[in-house]
Amino acid sequence: MFISTEVFSAFDILSETNICLFWTGTFIILVGYCIWKRVPIRISPLINVLKNIPFSYKILLGFVGVIYILPLFYLAITASPNNIDSINYHLTRVISWLQFHNLYHYPTLHIQQLYHNILGEYWQLHLLSVSPSDSFINLIQFTAVISSTIIVGLIVRFLGYDTLTQILSSVLLISLPIGIFESTSTQIDYLACFYFLAFVYFGLLYSQKLQTSDAIFMALALVFGCFTKYTIFFFALPFCIWFGIKILLNQPVLKSGLILVMIVVFYGIVFTPFFSRNYQLFEHPIHPPSTHILNAENLATEKHGVKFTLGNTLKNLSLHLGFPNENYNKQVANLVQDIHSSLGIDVNDMQLSADKYQVRFVVTEDTVSNLYLFLLIIVSLISFFRVKPQINETLLLICMISGFILFCSFLKFQLWSTRTHIPSFALGCVIIAVTLSKISSKFLYKLTWIGLITSLPFILLNPNKPLVSIRGIVKYALAYPPNFLCIDKNQVATYERDLSGLYDFKNPLPCYKLQKQLGYWDRMKLVSKLDDMGYYNEDKLSIYNISKEQQYFRVTGNQTYKDFMDIYPHINKQDKSIAYMSRLGYFHYWAAYKTLTQKPIDFYYIGYEKAFQVLKNEQRPFVYSCILTNDMNWVKKNVPADSIESIIERPTICLIKLKKPSTNRYIKMY
Repeated sequence: MFISTEVFSAFDILSETNICLFWTGTFIILVGYCIWKRVPIRISPLINVLKNIPFSYKILLGFVGVIYILPLFYLAITASPNNIDSINYHLTRVISWLQFHNLYHYPTLHIQQLYHNILGEYWQLHLLSVSPSDSFINLIQFTAVISSTIIVGLIVRFLGYDTLTQILSSVLLISLPIGIFESTSTQIDYLACFYFLAFVYFGLLYSQKLQTSDAIFMALALVFGCFTKYTIFFFALPFCIWFGIKILLNQPVLKSGLILVMIVVFYGIVFTPFFSRNYQLFEHPIHPPSTHILNAENLATEKHGVKFTLGNTLKNLSLHLGFPNENYNKQVANLVQDIHSSLGIDVNDMQLSADKYQVRFVVTEDTVSNLYLFLLIIVSLISFFRVKPQINETLLLICMISGFILFCSFLKFQLWSTRTHIPSFALGCVIIAVTLSKISSKFLYKLTWIGLITSLPFILLNPNKPLVSIRGIVKYALAYPPNFLCIDKNQVATYERDLSGLYDFKNPLPCYKLQKQLGYWDRMKLVSKLDDMGYYNEDKLSIYNISKEQQYFRVTGNQTYKDFMDIYPHINKQDKSIAYMSRLGYFHYWAAYKTLTQKPIDFYYIGYEKAFQVLKNEQRPFVYSCILTNDMNWVKKNVPADSIESIIERPTICLIKLKKPSTNRYIKMY
């Protein structure tokens, strides 16, 4: 998949047709090989294992299969991709690659589309090209979840534990709340976790058996994991040191050196094309430096030391302590702030944090906490050295903790980091299983069931793709009003009139913050009032009564969907391309248009920086007769009034129809 993508790109022939032809030929060759070699399909060992496990464990696996796996699989293949990061850069750049027929950088106003790691998008590119529906690209993360749970069990087996402990460790990982949400999304965090776990597993195998095939898989998993997400560098580094020392002790230095050379060669093959594309535009192999005009963010910490690491570690850990009780969340946040004060650190120091610190309970695909498994990991750490761990278990724990500390030391705190912690939780399930099974297998079995029950709501209540329409009911039962009231512009006056004493309408962030903490009954009244005003109407919908095109806008708001549907009839269906002027991605507009018309239209950014003129994709001509934008001020300043035929303006998006086709890019010359 990686090689074919890069080769097609090098010859400017990256297209859905060529990708389909490639996989058709690959499939025919593989089937022919299997028939020629008479490759057997062996499922009898698995059947024998399942036959021999206790009935209670069969019930557990049956529950997981029916209540967890099947519903998530259904969501993965039916729900429209609508994660906010996917709209802004994951899937938008996949569509851009197909439009330009290569992987080279292109003009954009959302710079993260260019330099964020891209192996996940390679998978999305291929699955989007060969699938009958774009929903199928959700299967990448779903498959990564299933594969990761299997590898966690294999690591437990490697450490010497029985099948039952192996099963429980895998089931614990399936119950991870952020993992449940990620399993049906087009994020790439779980895919990165899969590669990381594969690296750990094959590293353990190679350091013990010294088989070359294990070394190759270890190296490939490490390189592809880092190519999927840079955070894997931090989680994997302690394991690299452990495996490196162990390998040096168990085999000749020359052979160990060859393994190192192999890893370096793999890194060179995989990263060189990507780094060269970055360097051409940014004069830096990884990202635009702070001095570059295209610099968009700086996620690396700018202060280093023990107290800074401790502070950021506490903030990251506290992300998993969020609970649907604001008084509790406030107390946890105050405790962390007090510890920072005692260390002489500003909890919101911009050199250590990318977001303002808070503890919250927000159920989304990016921010949900993992409280139960976090508490189980803490209990396991307390009990770990009391149960006489093996040396491999101890080293695994040390490497797991070290990787997390490295992550907190070199990356700024962000509110959405619960999903980047998945590798630590995956290995945490190993630690939980091997530690608590020594205390009592029955106790571990019961704890696993508790994890499944407490995580069950996350299958049903994904706000991007609700399986059932009970999200509003749950909010009412918990008396949990929104801390930030997010409403359409045309609703502000009504809400301000009725809720001005509760929400701060003078300072939108862009949503309106709850001004004070309320008691349970006051919260109940507020939730009831919001329900009467229709605030929870969207939460009462399910995936069954939301159209496919509307699902794309689920995360951007219903107003965005309404505005696009108002504008859509005015788009000339004969146009092959449309100019796009926004600092956001366009996938939801592109996908909704394709769904409605059954044919695609190319989107191209305009109004970008002069720096992009060094790119060959910038020099490719395109003609458009209308502009889609969310910035009317930009239109008034840049588009000549006498060139405009009409303007269809809505609160979130506007369509500018031109009198005649144009090729003007409106490049910023400063």
